[in-house]
Amino acid sequence: MIKNAMPNPDGAVIYVHVITPVKDADYSIMNNIYAGIKDPAEQKALFELYRGSFKAPLGTIQGTTVIDLSK
Repeated sequence: MIKNAMPNPDGAVIYVHVITPVKDADYSIMNNIYAGIKDPAEQKALFELYRGSFKAPLGTIQGTTVIDLSK
């Protein structure tokens, strides 16, 4: 996980997770959380908390792999 060195102009702090994908794995955050939290009321409360953590869309990060250190 990488934390951006400087906050955005609006004060938001950006974190980027870099992972090595595993075939057929589900990386969606909420699906993985819901797998452990079964109560619909708790799921809704957590979703609202998660949704509220975003100030605005972060945009798109585009680029190419410069080096793959997992090999």
